[in-house]
Amino acid sequence: MVPLYIGVFIISLSTLMIEISLTRIFSVMIWHHFAFMVISIAMLGFGASGSFLTIFRISRKWDVNRVCMLLSCLFSIGAVIALVIVGSISFDPFQLLDEPINILKMVCIYALFVVPFFLSGLCVSFLLFSVPEKAGQIYFCSLSGSGIGCFMTVYAISLLSNAGAIMFAVFASLVAALIFNAKKSKIGAVVLVGLSLLCIPFVTASESLFHMRPAGSKSMSEFRNAGLKPKITDWNAFSRIDVFEPTNAIYAPGLSAGYPAHKIPRQMMVFIDADANTPITEIKGKKAELDFFKHIPSSLAYQLKEDANVCIIGAGGGFDVLTALATDSPKKITAVELNGDIVDIVAKRVNVFAGNIYNRSNVRVEHAEGRSFIRNYEGVFDIIQISLVDTWAAASRGAYSLAENYLYTTEAFTDYLNRLSTDGILTFTRWLLIPPKECLRLAAIAVSSLEKMGIENPERNIVFVGSGRIAVLLLKKIPFTRSELEKIQAICKRNKFQIIYGPGFARNNVFSKFLLCEKKNAFYAAYPLNIEPPTDDKPFYFHYYTWDKIRFSNFSELFSWYKEDVSYLILVVLLAQAVIFSSFLILVPLLFVRRTKSLRDRRSSPLLLYFACLGLGFIFIEVTLVQKFILFLGHPVYSLSVVISSLLIFAGLGSYLTSRITIGIGFRKSLTAVLISIAGFVLIYSYVLPKLSYAFLGSSLVQRVVISILFLAPLGLIMGMPFPMGLRIASGVNSRLVPWAWGVNGCMSVIGSIMSVMIAMSFGFSVVLQFAAVTYLFAFLIIFQQFLTHDQ
Repeated sequence: MVPLYIGVFIISLSTLMIEISLTRIFSVMIWHHFAFMVISIAMLGFGASGSFLTIFRISRKWDVNRVCMLLSCLFSIGAVIALVIVGSISFDPFQLLDEPINILKMVCIYALFVVPFFLSGLCVSFLLFSVPEKAGQIYFCSLSGSGIGCFMTVYAISLLSNAGAIMFAVFASLVAALIFNAKKSKIGAVVLVGLSLLCIPFVTASESLFHMRPAGSKSMSEFRNAGLKPKITDWNAFSRIDVFEPTNAIYAPGLSAGYPAHKIPRQMMVFIDADANTPITEIKGKKAELDFFKHIPSSLAYQLKEDANVCIIGAGGGFDVLTALATDSPKKITAVELNGDIVDIVAKRVNVFAGNIYNRSNVRVEHAEGRSFIRNYEGVFDIIQISLVDTWAAASRGAYSLAENYLYTTEAFTDYLNRLSTDGILTFTRWLLIPPKECLRLAAIAVSSLEKMGIENPERNIVFVGSGRIAVLLLKKIPFTRSELEKIQAICKRNKFQIIYGPGFARNNVFSKFLLCEKKNAFYAAYPLNIEPPTDDKPFYFHYYTWDKIRFSNFSELFSWYKEDVSYLILVVLLAQAVIFSSFLILVPLLFVRRTKSLRDRRSSPLLLYFACLGLGFIFIEVTLVQKFILFLGHPVYSLSVVISSLLIFAGLGSYLTSRITIGIGFRKSLTAVLISIAGFVLIYSYVLPKLSYAFLGSSLVQRVVISILFLAPLGLIMGMPFPMGLRIASGVNSRLVPWAWGVNGCMSVIGSIMSVMIAMSFGFSVVLQFAAVTYLFAFLIIFQQFLTHDQ
């Protein structure tokens, strides 16, 4: 059995590595909206494997080692073929209605990737079917391998590139096949060794191995279509970075309309995942070059303050750092950037072009997530600037990576204000859209945070200035003085900026109506979009179309909504698709097993419902905890690796411990205690986790990682027990129920991964945890009524 345990550990490790690597490929090729689709594909593949074993009469007398060896080989081959084919498909989600062929392409992508995950799932489910008495040990190896694979992928992508990480996983799956084949076939061993050796050169392969075509709607496609190639391409665990030589493309948000075009400096353009961009501006050392930045509205705060201690969150290529340097106001600049590779490019690889801005004596660079840095910082700043910055978290598991952002919540604004000096200024730059939504929601967050700090008449502490398509928010803890307002007016007049709102500046617009109205809740209810302030529990700043706000009377209005919020529509469509496919995979076996009386046992349906509850509850908890720990650990990748690895590894250990529990009274009591404990732990965690974040957020990263693992360990341990214990019950009823239970569990995870975000968007992630607790309690009621009231 030892080769089987090792083999299933490695094949599970490989599967998770390819699954997470695919999220990165989808994020670059299509959009980060679709990165989570990989999770849905993987779980459907696993579910299909269970249904396959239920439908087809596979004998338990088959040679387990040989079957697993074959499936491991087919998994590695299927993964490579799928990646090569999909890399040649040009798919754009924004053209689903304009070009219906994209719907067919989406189905093709889905179908191609289901195959390797089906083969991987079939390997594990066949083992469970063949030796159900060893379910605890097998499930332990599978979960532990998945946990280690998740952790390894984070570093493999950074060290080997995304293509290299995938080929490493393929190599590992062939090694698993070799282990499954141990002492069985010398010829097979020679073939497997040869295939494994062929993979090694490609582990460090170039990106041409799996060619990726970004969607036509991505901004980098314009550069590609013009025949331009990136000067630099780098991968890390959560982004791909492409740097292009200077072109006619200019990044100058809100630049004064009267500024001479010939004076605009040259810029390299940096693309993150082929779309989000940040410029690297050429600085030759002449003071006059920086004059350009004084005509950008985001420079307002620097023109109001002198000798300021400045913090710039999301420094990127250094545009905002140059904006600060142009005014002579900062005595010290702290540039905070989440993506360390961008800092490395600016500071080392194009430092001469960039004027060595990150190497100046008064500029200090911090590689950190902005919110975490602010919480850990012990001093105060005179200016905190955040301009057009989004926290990209495409590696996190689940659909919650569509729109979550902890930089734009009420609690975040409170953190920023607490790190401001008494007369300090918090300044945000966001897009000014029609009808207003981003900036109006920014105003709502500002008001909410000021009110929570006990500040009366918050409208006196807010100024909005617009220019072109952007608006700048200036926010203080104390009211703006008359001299400050006069200076703002003079700067705006000189640069042809527009004062959208300011104390004493009467404007008949929606900003004034909102900020001056007394009944904010009535305004929220009446406004056509959802602009209520997001919170850390519901951090969806870009989610404006709640169910009660969606209004359309004809196809044209529906099409318009689709264009505005494609990600939300995708969630709805994918949920419907997941329900259809999952129902198909669950119900189809019924058509094939009617002749088998034992599978029509009255206890079969409750058992399958029990496994459905486990799948739904587990994915609810997993998705929510990954989301919640982003803030605590300060980085989406840290959250992904620590939370998923901890849950899976400790769940595997819990699964292993169940093998020591013999069927009988002790078994009944243990399963009862486990299911009730999970529900209790989840409810406690939903209350304790926010307090834990704030209590230990000032600790070092190593300390926070250790605290996180210790916090997750007991929950993960008991979450790994109900599934193998349920399999032992299912095996006692009929061994053919075992793969079906595996399939039902996987299919419900597909639905749950999407449902968790939809619930969180409407009610918050704490409610998702409450749903998970109820799901486990329901599983207890099912299993208790049918199986735990008498000896097994």
